Amino acid sequence: MILNQNADYKEEAKLLNNGFKSVAGVDEVGRGTVAGPLVVGIAVLPNNPSGNWLTSIKDSKLLSSKKRVSALETLYNKKSLMATGSSSPNEIDKFGIVKATSLATNRAISAL
Repeated sequence: MILNQNADYKEEAKLLNNGFKSVAGVDEVGRGTVAGPLVVGIAVLPNNPSGNWLTSIKDSKLLSSKKRVSALETLYNKKSLMATGSSSPNEIDKFGIVKATSLATNRAISAL
């Protein structure tokens, strides 16, 4: 999904103010491919992220390689929790893309 706005922390702040202890961001790749696995990445940022790196992101798929590497380094430096999960092409064929996405997401969550 391409958003016409920069990322901010408003929705996460609402959840944290309502008692949630942390908020995870999830992104997938491979939903539209003909072959290959579907991979889901998940990250839990610190509850009060600082710096302007977050506001420069509109859509992860639009980031240059350099900016993507920089964002990843920032996540590591901020000691964010990160994990991935995947579904194989066989699972996609057997269960369908929606169930395969759910499986990959659950695997990423379990890997945290």
